[in-house]
Amino acid sequence: MQYVLAVTLFFGVMIFLHELGHYVTARATGMKVSEFFVGFGPRLWSFRRGETEYGIKWFPVGGYVRILGMTTLDEVDPSEEDRTYRSKSLGAKVLVITAGSMVHFTLAFIAAFLLLFSAGRVTGVIPVPAQIVEGSAAQAAGLQVGDEIVAIDGNPVTEWSDVTDVVKASVDEPVDLEVDRDGQLIDLTAVPTPHVDDPSTGFLGVAPTLEKEDLGVISSFGEAIRLVPRSMGEAVTSITDIFSPRGLWRQASLTADAVSGSAEVDDPANTQRPISPVGVARVGAQAIDSGWQDLLALWFGFNIFVGVFNLVPLLPFDGGHLAIALYEAVASKLRGRKVTVDIVKLMPITVGVVSVLGLLLVSAFLLDVYNPIQDPF
Repeated sequence: MQYVLAVTLFFGVMIFLHELGHYVTARATGMKVSEFFVGFGPRLWSFRRGETEYGIKWFPVGGYVRILGMTTLDEVDPSEEDRTYRSKSLGAKVLVITAGSMVHFTLAFIAAFLLLFSAGRVTGVIPVPAQIVEGSAAQAAGLQVGDEIVAIDGNPVTEWSDVTDVVKASVDEPVDLEVDRDGQLIDLTAVPTPHVDDPSTGFLGVAPTLEKEDLGVISSFGEAIRLVPRSMGEAVTSITDIFSPRGLWRQASLTADAVSGSAEVDDPANTQRPISPVGVARVGAQAIDSGWQDLLALWFGFNIFVGVFNLVPLLPFDGGHLAIALYEAVASKLRGRKVTVDIVKLMPITVGVVSVLGLLLVSAFLLDVYNPIQDPF
């Protein structure tokens, strides 16, 4: 129970900082903020200070800052029109809208710096299993953590890619492994299974040992700067996959299998799906058990994903407001008059997006109950 409370607080702080980014930049650019809440649903607790109401709501799955005049639909006293979002310059709008995601990327950078400085940089991958996936081809073959793979199909192994190249090309076909176990050479035979993401490639089920190099403060700073944008690109790919027809079908199939009781506990696809607040609490508790470095890694990954996800150019995401602001600015300049987007016309799309998100959340919740992600650390 204490882990659940700790994780809830952990991510509650993240949500608070996201909304604080919007709040601070809105106030700094002269916009009026009437509400600052963490959570959704009925009010749990709140207070008013000045012109803003601050508080917490029952469901801690997000938060919001209510800024005066976010759309043309908002009715505003004429005396306060100059304090509305819609009256401000494009630069001010972009600053306010992207502030939440910028907070996430900053938090991710801090986590990356601390991880790199404390754990070092990966410089190589050694063909020695550091982890064997339960129920995998590697486990069935008798491969053990600490075995050094010295040959595959009779060919010497000098780096990890020598193993993966053969495995990927050997779906459902036996491959011969020669391993060094405590100085004794042992012959094993494994039959790689189809990879869940690409059935045409083989999957052995082995996490190799990583070779690391200690980094100083300057090197860690530089590596963290490079890691954040690279991870943002990976998050874009992941989000695109989740919302693709293939990804939505995979999610539906995983949910149906889990509810019917036919799900495979160690299905790799189950680790690549969205998770609900229940899953976040469970994975967070596992990270706490595994150590503060794993908790930092989770914090890094979560902030990158949420930061990118918020920039999806559709309402109700921050990226939807950003897209509208950019469109209005460009269209107004091209047409020589002020152009404003009719939010009412975008409502069907917004409702569709919210509906898909709702279904994904329900699906993720069911999966987190019936087939939770096994310890990833």
